[in-house]
Amino acid sequence: DWRDWGFEVVGEAQSGLAAIPLIERLAPDVVLTDIRMPGMDGLELMQYVQEHHPDCMVAVLSGYSDFEYLEGAIRHGVSMYLLKPTDLEQFEKAFRELREKLDQKQSERAAFEQSAAHLRDAQWTQIVQGHSPADGGLPALAASFGLPETLSGCRVVVAAPAYTPGWCAQEASWRTLRQVLATAMNQRLREAKGGGVFFLYEHRTLIGIVEEGVAVERLLEQVRAQMDAMPLRLG
Repeated sequence: DWRDWGFEVVGEAQSGLAAIPLIERLAPDVVLTDIRMPGMDGLELMQYVQEHHPDCMVAVLSGYSDFEYLEGAIRHGVSMYLLKPTDLEQFEKAFRELREKLDQKQSERAAFEQSAAHLRDAQWTQIVQGHSPADGGLPALAASFGLPETLSGCRVVVAAPAYTPGWCAQEASWRTLRQVLATAMNQRLREAKGGGVFFLYEHRTLIGIVEEGVAVERLLEQVRAQMDAMPLRLG
């Protein structure tokens, strides 16, 4: 019962070669593979996953206990190695442990992203206030978001909720939603291949610095539809 173990099977392949396009299209969290397969064996598949999808875990279920296979699996970062025949209890235990590892990785990734978001907000708040970043690296910072090094020709866009004075500070849902909005807007910017960045100015107001020609209104409409968010207006 995959769902009871915290998983969903999203694809199946008969060989390592057939698995690669599925992995590229479906971006699974875990790949369960055999060792000996035609065309591309499990070790080659593990190497491919390690090089191209380092966050994906690889679990091996194989009837071959030879040391060279186990050694190769370890070298390519296998997360679990099970030998056939494997009883269901052992199989379930292994995958429940994988689920715990995935949850831990997700929690660590969320914490890192939150820390990075706070740093981004602080850096761009300084710039909007007329100060250079603490390390003086405005050109590199701007280039990392696809912006001109001097921000020439860029627009500043303020996105705020429809609120009465004091509403923003009092409304708990906005305090929770504002960081999500910044993340969603930056994701839409990347998808549209537009240069720019959205950030929280002094932890309150959602501000964007974008290249001329970026359809900010369209991005906001997409995010609003995506999140079924509160009414937003451009200022």
